[in-house]
Amino acid sequence: MHIQATWRVLTIGDGDLSFSAALARRWPTLKITASVLDSEQQLRDKYQLNAIDTLLEAGQRVMFEVDITQPDSLRDKLKASFDVTIFQFPLVPNAGPRRPGQSWHQGEDSNLLNRKLLNAFLRYSQHYLLASNGARLSYITSKDVKPYCDWNIECLAEPGSFRHIGQMPFIPGEFPGYRIRNVDRDKQVKSTAAITYAWSDSPQPQLHRYLTAPPEAAPQYCELCHIGPVTDAQDWQNHLNSRQHRRRAGYQQAWQDYLNATDK
Repeated sequence: MHIQATWRVLTIGDGDLSFSAALARRWPTLKITASVLDSEQQLRDKYQLNAIDTLLEAGQRVMFEVDITQPDSLRDKLKASFDVTIFQFPLVPNAGPRRPGQSWHQGEDSNLLNRKLLNAFLRYSQHYLLASNGARLSYITSKDVKPYCDWNIECLAEPGSFRHIGQMPFIPGEFPGYRIRNVDRDKQVKSTAAITYAWSDSPQPQLHRYLTAPPEAAPQYCELCHIGPVTDAQDWQNHLNSRQHRRRAGYQQAWQDYLNATDK
């Protein structure tokens, strides 16, 4: 993850705040505002190990009850004063009934809810949180496994606004003390391959050497599955008929239907 030591950083939904604390340890000159959805008491009750006091003692700002999907929860608390906004391993909390053996985070409803969450993060970062004279960057780090890789994260910004400019591998070992926690309870999540996706609406020449740029559009390249270009017509048809592609195409259609409905 590329960070400049003079940046003003806002972390969103940082669970036990250990990522924000790891940032502060690695780059002591950063000006960090760490935010969470929980109240202070909820966070202390949920996570026995948390970094509230560590951040406050380091002179960093900690904000509670910030809901990135609700502008009213952040307009009076957070101004457009940040260089980068960061959302680590976002996930809508568990809710609703589950079939035996099924995680609630699987399925169309969960896919749509998580897309809405990330769309809100990108939209409000651009319009409310990033300083006009700053780096104007947003980062989302997510696992490269189901269900996260079914969200089509690269395409969740508003059309014509933020542009997905590339991605970087996320290496947890570069952030000593960071605990990737379960969104609902005091449990550490198993570490798997993860990617940090980057967006901006301004040129980012300093980032080019850190990022893998998005692939250019090409015939018979599947943006949903990141496969191709497939030169053989039968192989391409086999991919379109595959279970993975049909699942992701269904999720994408549900997302498009949602966007169309909100535009009316």
